[in-house]
Amino acid sequence: MLASGNFLALLSRKWRVPALLTRKQRFLAPVTPHPLLFTQSCAPHTRYARVQGFVRLAVSHGASLVPVFGSGISDLYTTYSFGLGARMWLQKTTGIAIPIFHGRWLSPLPYKVPLRVLVGEPIEIKKEHMPAKKGGRCDDKWVDHYHRLYIERLKDLHKREGGGRGLEVR
Repeated sequence: MLASGNFLALLSRKWRVPALLTRKQRFLAPVTPHPLLFTQSCAPHTRYARVQGFVRLAVSHGASLVPVFGSGISDLYTTYSFGLGARMWLQKTTGIAIPIFHGRWLSPLPYKVPLRVLVGEPIEIKKEHMPAKKGGRCDDKWVDHYHRLYIERLKDLHKREGGGRGLEVR
């Protein structure tokens, strides 16, 4: 299965593909650095509107997509947008995201808030939508189709289980 969520930081693509090929890895979660820089308290959002690499990887290997969302994650720390332009430039040029945040007592200890991990139903990739060779180039129309389906399921999951707050997909 290939799952994603904004609460897990895992391996780069270099390590994901061999894990999928050997079938030893059962759970992969691609994470972009954007949640580190743009998180706001009490504002659940995810940045998968334009990110399709994880879907392309799932379609090319025939792995299921599982919508996963961490509810309450944005309330763990107080974050600041001070110097956001410079931090975004640094992240873009070096790949290092530097969030400015604090938790309890102005420390890195998170606030005590309830967290919920919402896990949706797997989205199976149909065999006829996969490339002829596993790991090969897949058709963009199927990547777009499964990406839209993933975002819809993620929003439905959050609406149904997320406590009433709307999920913004940026």
